[in-house]
Amino acid sequence: MTIHLKVATQDANVLETMRHEVSAVDSRLPVLELKTLRNHLEASFDLWIVRTAARMFTIFGAVALVLAMVGLYGLRAYTVVRRTREIGIRLALGAKPSDARG
Repeated sequence: MTIHLKVATQDANVLETMRHEVSAVDSRLPVLELKTLRNHLEASFDLWIVRTAARMFTIFGAVALVLAMVGLYGLRAYTVVRRTREIGIRLALGAKPSDARG
């Protein structure tokens, strides 16, 4: 049998107090395990799977963001390299720098 109790206090000795109260009611009742909800969740395999999946998706998202940034930088650099000669020729033929920009 499993019993779940919600306690309003955050006293450090609450587990020992509950063990004592159970034995005061019936000393033959075995109390096999007492743990807080935080300890229960930290030992939960299902929660570990969810957290691991969240970390993996965060890493995949960061890698995708870096790849997109590198791709946009490469595209912009390629465009600048292709237009550098054209802008130089325009300036050599007498265009103003503001005219060569467009």
